[in-house]
Amino acid sequence: MIKYSISAVIAAYNEQNNILSLIKKTDGVLKQKNFDYEIIVVNDGSQDNTLSILEELTLKYPRLKIINHTQNKGYGATVVSGLKASRYELIFFTDGDNQFNVEEIDKLLLYIDNADLVAGYRVKRSDHFFRKINALAWNALIRFLFKVKVKDLDCAFKLFRKAILEEMDLKKVKSQGAMINAEILVRLKKINAKIIEVPVSHFYRKFGKQTGASLKVIAKAFKELIMFYQELYS
Repeated sequence: MIKYSISAVIAAYNEQNNILSLIKKTDGVLKQKNFDYEIIVVNDGSQDNTLSILEELTLKYPRLKIINHTQNKGYGATVVSGLKASRYELIFFTDGDNQFNVEEIDKLLLYIDNADLVAGYRVKRSDHFFRKINALAWNALIRFLFKVKVKDLDCAFKLFRKAILEEMDLKKVKSQGAMINAEILVRLKKINAKIIEVPVSHFYRKFGKQTGASLKVIAKAFKELIMFYQELYS
């Protein structure tokens, strides 16, 4: 396998029971591949012990870096903070909830030489029924409005080339909530980025609470959707 340099970005909010095992696994996977790497965890104003656990982990994992939002800014702002801070040629992104198998980064690496973004899609999504229905409706709406033909828009298992994000210009990205994946993919489409999709595993959340289906998060996503649509087409 070609030796890459890679930034692994993890979004975390109240993940005190997940973050230790995820950092351990991520560091082990990347170290085994002999990559130049860094692990960036963006703590989005967690109200539990996520930050203190991360601070302790930096003593054991020297490649670990913490970006701390002192107040909760939202999922989109968390993602963008991590992407902007990334230094290396490839940027791997996932969530801090341990619902993916980091070892499956190999599936993404297989295709990155021929793509600007390799996006995972969940073959069998392990979420509650209502969350699945929300996701189907949201994906259909984004495809209809922006003609983005991606199987699993919000799958948090993606591998970007840093160069394509620089070309897209992350400074233009305004979504601070759940609209973030849609906005990034639409902006990549506008610059003709090549996207390859690959199947990945997905697991039930064992610890912590999902926030993506809350009415507040959904309302914010629709507000940002309207604003983004107006920016592009008004």
